[in-house]
Amino acid sequence: MPEQADAIIIGAGLAGLVAAAELVDAGKKVVILEQEPEASFGGQAWWSFGGLFLIDSPEQRRMGVRDSHELARQDWMGSAEFDRAEDDWAREWAEAYLAFAAGEKRAWLREKGVSFFPVVGWAERGGYTATGHGNSVPRFHITWGTGPGILEPFVRRVREGVEQGLVELRFRHRVDRLVTKGAAVIGAAGSILAPDAAERGEASNRDVVGDFELKAGAVVVASGGIGGNHELVRENWPEWLGTPPEHMLSGVPAHVDGRMLGIAAKAKARLVNQDRMWHYVEGIENHSPCGRCTASASCPDPRACGSTRPVSACRCRCSPASTPSARSSTCARPATTTRGSCWISRSSRRSSRSRAASRTPTSPARACASCCGSASARGPRMPWRRSRRRAPTS
Repeated sequence: MPEQADAIIIGAGLAGLVAAAELVDAGKKVVILEQEPEASFGGQAWWSFGGLFLIDSPEQRRMGVRDSHELARQDWMGSAEFDRAEDDWAREWAEAYLAFAAGEKRAWLREKGVSFFPVVGWAERGGYTATGHGNSVPRFHITWGTGPGILEPFVRRVREGVEQGLVELRFRHRVDRLVTKGAAVIGAAGSILAPDAAERGEASNRDVVGDFELKAGAVVVASGGIGGNHELVRENWPEWLGTPPEHMLSGVPAHVDGRMLGIAAKAKARLVNQDRMWHYVEGIENHSPCGRCTASASCPDPRACGSTRPVSACRCRCSPASTPSARSSTCARPATTTRGSCWISRSSRRSSRSRAASRTPTSPARACASCCGSASARGPRMPWRRSRRRAPTS
């Protein structure tokens, strides 16, 4: 492929793959730059539970959940607030995404072969009302196959683009600067890193063996978050939370380093709300860490967790070869949802609710999928429905 492409995508996670797949459908030539080895293709989405935000879906209606675009908008605005002058584009994005989630999103995914578990989870449920923080009804639609299931159609389309000569995958290409001309970004340049046999989630070397520079008509930065860079987390720590903690747990690989934020800023990108991070407080030390991923999620009761305060913690996911009792965890990403009974930390003194839940057969992948994933194993708790239990009679 020539050094000039229609688009350069920085990052081979889910966001980058979706962008690349859309460009391939449009017949465009794409170069994907990824600093990690090919083993990490798909990024952190591979570790996820595959939960997707949909509005007024058939799955919701089947469960008796009444939802609407208007209600979802009210919930979203109650959480986001948009109380800063720099929130203008965030507000526009929110409106567009709500319309997408209430409209074509489900059909678009179904066309690509994505299907959903019939029980809708209730993540970020907030204060249980439609006027405060969080989702007032369940909207967490779990993909069959979890994270790998949502990745599969986009990975497949990008691979097809490679075969068609439309996509070039350049692993071990770390972007160090964005190439600009005037006020426009016209390319990317950086270092070629030495090959590495690191498995998915493991830290890879940073040995430089060459350099590169590419130009394109468009540059997409899809490089992920900052959860693996504790210094950057501390640097952006909210003032209202006081001094950041000296010790933090990582539930993400070392490559989730936030490097592209600073690189984009040097190219005159507008960074906003850097102090509004999204971490969770239920992390505990992981007994089988890989690399710098040192934590597992622990969320014993849905009422005990769910703070949106940026206290760094994480979740981890059992490897496919493990069993629910073995709990051989490998590293994952920061939790994007919190509610439900957690399957990762069990003890002999677990609650009767957890014991009842554990009697329900489930696969290892779903059994240790963390927090709000419990719905896949034992069905949802539905407090919006009145209990049908009758009082005991004498």
